Amino acid sequence: EPTIRRATSEDADALARGAVEGVADYVAFAPSGWAPPDLLAELAHTRVVLEDPAFHCFVAELDG
Repeated sequence: EPTIRRATSEDADALARGAVEGVADYVAFAPSGWAPPDLLAELAHTRVVLEDPAFHCFVAELDG
């Protein structure tokens, strides 16, 4: 059974990497000039939104 919990700042790296890796192949069909987000920029953004109480993000974990 997965455990579902609210994401914390400790999850920022994994979430940012998942976002960047999740759209990496979009280059094949995206409009000309589109590029996937930069990992460091995505990490900075993820850290900011995880600190915002109005932002909701949940993580599902298997075995911790």
